[in-house]
Amino acid sequence: MKSGPGTRLLLAKAKRFNERLAKTRENRGTEIAEKVRLRQAWATALKRSQGEKVKDNLDLLKKKMKRKERVKAKHAKDWEERKKLMEQGIKQKAETHQARKKRMLKNKERSDALKRKREERAEKKAAGEDEEEKEEKVEKRPNKKPKKSKPKFKKPD
Repeated sequence: MKSGPGTRLLLAKAKRFNERLAKTRENRGTEIAEKVRLRQAWATALKRSQGEKVKDNLDLLKKKMKRKERVKAKHAKDWEERKKLMEQGIKQKAETHQARKKRMLKNKERSDALKRKREERAEKKAAGEDEEEKEEKVEKRPNKKPKKSKPKFKKPD
């Protein structure tokens, strides 16, 4: 199905016809202008009788143009909001990715430090230094009584 000319073209065509009609009224007289207007009226009546839609009303065409412009502006606004939301989402993803990366790096550093300590202890133990340090620590500590374990709950009597 072929669509007809756009609203802008129909509006321009109707304006042009009204301007020509006004010029013929000034230059050639009102009788000739009235004949042109009648000829146009008959042509539109024939088109309507054949089932065609004739869009030559200036007021309706102007309203339609304004409505289209409002819809277009609304769509543009909605699109800008969508773009803004997408940019915020991308930015937020990047920030969370950086934070996760930073946390992973800290965890890796911590695990590396613990691993180094374990290796150092193992090396000291293999060398026999670890036992001597334990003996020194035991000598420095005062005698402590072992703590008694407390029951976690009491049974009601």
